[in-house]
This record gives sequence, structure tokens and C-alpha cells, in this order.
Amino acid sequence: MEVGVPFIDGRILYTGISPGSVVVLRGEPGTGKTTFTFQWMCSLSRQGKKSLFISTLGEPAIKIFSDMSKFSFFSKELTENFAMASLEDFLFSPKAEDIAAKIDELIEGFSPDFVFIDSYKAVESLLSREEVRKLTYSLSVKNSLRGISTVLVGEWVNGKDTPVVYIADVIFTFEKKIFNNYERKYFRVDKLRGGDFFAGNHPLVITSDGITVYPRIKVEPYNVEVNPQDRCSFGVDGVDKLLTGGLIRGTTAVVKGYAGLGKTTLCLHFLISGAEKGEKGLHISFQEPPGSIESNGETLGLPVKKYRDKGLIDLVFITPTEVDPDLLSFKMIEIIKNGGYRRVTIDSIFDVVSRIPNKVRLVDLIYSLVHFFKKNGITAVFTKELVPGGNEDYGISYMADAFILLKYVPIKGVIKRVIGVVKARGTPVGNVFYTYRIEKGGIKLEKRLEEGSVEINEF
Repeated sequence: MEVGVPFIDGRILYTGISPGSVVVLRGEPGTGKTTFTFQWMCSLSRQGKKSLFISTLGEPAIKIFSDMSKFSFFSKELTENFAMASLEDFLFSPKAEDIAAKIDELIEGFSPDFVFIDSYKAVESLLSREEVRKLTYSLSVKNSLRGISTVLVGEWVNGKDTPVVYIADVIFTFEKKIFNNYERKYFRVDKLRGGDFFAGNHPLVITSDGITVYPRIKVEPYNVEVNPQDRCSFGVDGVDKLLTGGLIRGTTAVVKGYAGLGKTTLCLHFLISGAEKGEKGLHISFQEPPGSIESNGETLGLPVKKYRDKGLIDLVFITPTEVDPDLLSFKMIEIIKNGGYRRVTIDSIFDVVSRIPNKVRLVDLIYSLVHFFKKNGITAVFTKELVPGGNEDYGISYMADAFILLKYVPIKGVIKRVIGVVKARGTPVGNVFYTYRIEKGGIKLEKRLEEGSVEINEF
């Protein structure tokens, strides 16, 4: 039995929900429970299944119906398999046996495949704990024998404060959190009796199309060996020499430096070098739109437009503002998977990781990206800004296979740009730096710095 919400079936719920189950949708108001309910009902209707929706003391059914009709998943034809009812009249002087009898009457009169009660928490608040337990158990047993699935929707936040969760076969939790004044919503599976699922908080987004739940990124198991002889050149002579021919295919490099040092230009060199060999490349930017990147590259004489027109280089702009990093990562991976890219540059990885308040989750996400590229044989370059007074690395340098550092240094009273390879797994690294220029044709290395001539550190 599927839910019908994008990316939940198969990617979060590895096994379906068994017919006759009791499903709990829990979360504070405004987390998307009712929208989720009607999106599920519409999906069921497309399969020819009937749903009975019973409202209680929350929003009136007619108002809910009107609100849901604004979503694209909703259509009048689908409502032929709906029945709407209310328990309102039975809740002002509530008796558990009267509520149970009314629910039985509604079910017998419509013969649904699913019964949704929203809000069941409102019913619970009017009864004793023992009455709630008996009513819920009775619903569970009767509907299971009828082959009917029961979905109980409520504003439970602490799951242990209700007997409902112990009877439930499935529990879906909806949450919202505030990060830096931005609200983010999440979906989580807390229980799936007899089934398997992808645990953890998954970003939930509500648009005019309804709810989409994006599976959080995770490290996928893989057993891929890289070939140190198979190199991906940058197309910049001095840089390729420093890397003994380029990056090892399937590895990830981070390029760190202050603004104006040519990090994006180095990314374009890398993609153009691949395009010249017929390798498709993707540049993901969180800072500049494609037109601006192409224009800046062309100004330097880099043939970005030529290879975009040939379909060998794609430029994608994603705004990171108010977006969950797991959602950003999901979108990036979907674009990469569908595009068949062999080289990918992300400018800048800082825009993703700086929005993760949990340090453990941050490290997990970077590892997941690095391992995704390696598993799929994709060679990737991340850029990372250095900022005066604040240069937290987020663990990127030790997780990446190679680390290229760009710096400004004073040499004989003149500020020069310098470049060096600090780290490159599987590659001899001489820890030498070269001065370079950014001119027509892109990055041009000049002289090697003499040992001890200037002091260079990451910050």
C-alpha cells in the first residue's frame, strides 16, 4: 500500500503499509498533516479506493475541503471516492461508546478502504486515558477484520503521552524547526510494523502541487577502486604538473581561497578540459546565475559558450536561501544522476555546509557527497571561501582527496596571487607554490616561490 507523496514510496518506505493497519500522523499545527492526508486520499482515489474523512472539533470539513481544492493534486473527479463526515455533535457531551457507534455507522454506510480521523487528538482530549485506549483498540480490531486501514491524525508532539502510539502499526511524524529565522519542515517515520524504512528527518516542502518529501542524503555502500594512472587534467599546465597530470578520476578536490583569486575560473578550466575530451561537465553555483558565469568566462577567453552549445557543459544556479542542506544535496544529486556528468564543480560548498547547525550531520553530509562521487566515478571540485577572521573548515579539507590553496602574499612590496597543492592522495606533493596571473586565456602560472621567501599558511 503506497502513500502517493513524491519520494516517500520506495525511497523512504522500503516496504509498503499493510492493509488494515492503524497509521498515526502526528505533529504540531502547521506541519502539513491535513495536506498530507488529502494528498494520500487523492492518490488512493486514482487507484479506485474509497476514503472516509471524519472531522472532529478542529477545522470544519467544508473548510478543509475548500482549502485542499487549491492544490494541483486535487480534482473534483477524485472526490467521487470521498465521503466527508463530522463527529462534532457527539463531542460536546462525549461518551466513548457513542463515538464508536457513530464511527461504525459511518463506515457501514460508505464501506471505505481507508478511514481518516482528523483530529483524533481532539477526541482523546475529551476522554479518559482508558477510554482512549479501548476506543482505539476497538477501531483497530474492527477495521482490521473489515480490511480497512485507519489513519489517526493529531497534534501529538511527545509521542509517549498517548496510548494511541502503542496500538499504531505505523507512525509518521511531522516537525518544523527554526534555523536563523528560517522555518524548515521535516517528515520522519518512527514506526513501521513488519516493514523497513529509511530513518531520520527528511526535508518536507509544501508548494501549490502539495507535499514533497526529499530523502536526506546518506552514505551509500560501495566498493570502487580508483586508478592513480587515470587522471583528469585542469587544463592549466602548472596546476596539472603539481598534480602529476591532474586529479585521479573519481576523487574530490577542494579549492580554497579568498575572493578574487580565481576559484570559479579554475573550475571552468577543469570543465573545459573535460569537454575537450568529450566528457560532460556540470557547474553548480550558489552565487552566480549561468549567464554571468558564461559572460565572465568568455571575457577571459574561455570557450564556455562553445561547450554549452555542444551540450558538454551545463551551468546550474541554485539559491541556498531558506533551503535545507539535505534538500539542496538531494537536488544536486538528482541533477547529476540524470545528466550523465563525468566532472562536477560546486561553487561554493560553503553555501551548503554553513547552513547545518548540527556538526555531526554536517560531516555526514560532506562524506555522503564525496562518497557519491567516488561510487559513480565522477571527479568533483568544491570551492571554499577563505574569509578574514572566520575560516572554519567544516572538515572539508581532510574528507576531500585533494586540497588546492590559493592565497594573496606580499612579495617585494607587491601583492601576488599564489597557488599550491597542499594535499593529494595517491600523488606526490612537493608543497611548492607558484605565483600566477588571471589574464586572457585564464589562469597562467609564473614563477615558483623560493623556499623560505614568504610565509604561507591556510589562513
